Amino acid sequence: MQTLIIINDPPYGTERLYNGLRLTIVPVDATGQVSAQAVVDAVHPDTALVSIMLANNEVGTLQPVADIARQLAGRGVLLHTDSAQAVGKIAIDVEALGIDLLTIAGHQFQASKGIGALYVLSMPDTGPSHCLARPRVK
Repeated sequence: MQTLIIINDPPYGTERLYNGLRLTIVPVDATGQVSAQAVVDAVHPDTALVSIMLANNEVGTLQPVADIARQLAGRGVLLHTDSAQAVGKIAIDVEALGIDLLTIAGHQFQASKGIGALYVLSMPDTGPSHCLARPRVK
């Protein structure tokens, strides 16, 4: 069973969408920030992906994404950051962050609703060790 690690994401519906994957929710502190060490400690040998917001949409807290990336380096875990709240407000340097995947939402900078972008550092291994489940279509 593969593991996905989600930081500060409401767990409702998640298990329904990612059937067959173990999900680990890593809590945040009172300011909305996650501990990089808590994220690293949550990684299992079968962890395939860590997903974290770059900036919290409610209080604006910036997450220690670059620190998490440094600690995950060489472990075979993909690192995704949802940068929808950060784009256009702070400079985003994907190399400095050390991330594999980044998503942004166009409505944050006056694009049409439903427009977004996915940055992919390189295509991940699609073999069994990184075979992420796709959401079920009803």
